[in-house]
Order: sequence, then structure tokens, then C-alpha cells
Amino acid sequence: MSRIFPRHSNLQKYLLLTNGLSAFLWLAVLMRLLVLFPLVGTRFLPGGIADFFLAMQFLIVIELANYFVIFRKPNVRTRTPSLVNLALGTFTRAIVSYGTIWKYPRVARNNAFALLIASESISETIRYAYVVYKVRTFGLVSTPIRYLKSFSTMIMFPVRVLCEMALLFVALPYADHDNPTFASFLRILLLLYVPTLYVVYSSTFRSGRSSHQKES
Repeated sequence: MSRIFPRHSNLQKYLLLTNGLSAFLWLAVLMRLLVLFPLVGTRFLPGGIADFFLAMQFLIVIELANYFVIFRKPNVRTRTPSLVNLALGTFTRAIVSYGTIWKYPRVARNNAFALLIASESISETIRYAYVVYKVRTFGLVSTPIRYLKSFSTMIMFPVRVLCEMALLFVALPYADHDNPTFASFLRILLLLYVPTLYVVYSSTFRSGRSSHQKES
């Protein structure tokens, strides 16, 4: 017998719409990468996808707004995001995307840029699609889908971090020539990257395991 769910509230419909659209757009980024990369390679890839990818970084602003408007007083069955993780994610995206790739376009010719797009688009597509599924089923998520989401984060998060660090490192010579103060800031950021992101990585999986245990 199929399970009968109650009707979704306006808030749940909003989450379905925004997360569904985000999943679709990140999937479009991935598809564009898969089409362009074999045709143009690393050298000319930025010309066909960089603007699209950089624009997608703004989606985290919606998540920040949702945190303060919705999740501080949650009334839907979805895990409350961490404000610290959102703040760090916004900061690193701003520095990597607009402080390096947008400011120094040649940085995007590095192989790390293509790998960054691939890892982030895969993980974000799965993450947003997972939220859509969870909200639509009122928190009833099957074990395989939960593990798919956790596995994608476990694999793609370290890859994304390594790619971001590589791009920051590649940007250093340009920053040294353009703005030595900013170059010093990037060096300090690189030193802090691993320990800071390790804390975020650990807290993400601790909260994820806690959420899975509550759902089980």
C-alpha cells in the first residue's frame, strides 16, 4: 500500500522550488563541463563556462537568507544548516571565485579549475536534490539515498578543497605583482585552509550521522 502524505505547506513548496531550481542549474553546469572539456580542453574552457560557474556561487546567498528567515525556527523536517559552515563557505567561495578566478582569469586555465567545477557541480546537484526529496517525502529518506548523499560529500569535499588551494597557489604570482598585500593575505589563508576546512568537514559528518540516526 502506498504511503499517503499530507499536503505541502507554502514554506515546503518554497524549499522544493528553490532547491529544485538549484539542483537543475548545478546539473546544467556539470553538463556544460562535460560537453566543453573534450572539445576545448583546459586552456579554452574558462571562456565557455567561467561566467556561468561564477554566477552559481551566488546561490549560497539564498542559503544564508534561508537560515535567518527559516531555519533559526525550523518547522519542516529538514536538518538545520550550520551558520559557521555557511559563513565559511561564503567566504571561501568569494575569495576563490572573485578574488582569484575573476580577478586573475589566467588562473582558470589550470586543471584544478576544471576539477573544481566537476567536484562542486556533482556534490551540489546531489545535495540540493537530496533536500528536494527529503522535503517532498516529509523526511522519509531511504538508506541508499542517504548514503549516496554522504558518500558524495565525503569524496567531493576534499577534492574541492584541494582544487581551491591549488587555484589560490597559482594566483600568488599574479597577486604578488598586482597587490602584495592581497598576496600576503592569500598566503595566510592557505596556511589556515587545511585546519579550518578539517573542522568543517568533521562537523558536517558528525551532524550528518546524528541526523541519520534520528531518521532511522
